[in-house]
Amino acid sequence: MEFMLLLWDELDDLTGACRHLVTSAADEVVSVVIPLAAAASALGAGLLAYRWELLAGVAQAASSGLRVVGPIVGA
Repeated sequence: MEFMLLLWDELDDLTGACRHLVTSAADEVVSVVIPLAAAASALGAGLLAYRWELLAGVAQAASSGLRVVGPIVGA
């Protein structure tokens, strides 16, 4: 019976160490991914805002009677 308790204690220590390693690794991954995702999101929002202003300028020019010739860059 004592042998089983010692074995159980060792297994418990091993699972605790594995749990600690997994949570530490996950924490490291999250601490890198979150800033990258935020930067990508900001870049995407900036590009969309630029595109929106570009299209608004073309629409304004067309509505004022100017002829818009050629494709929009990046279309």
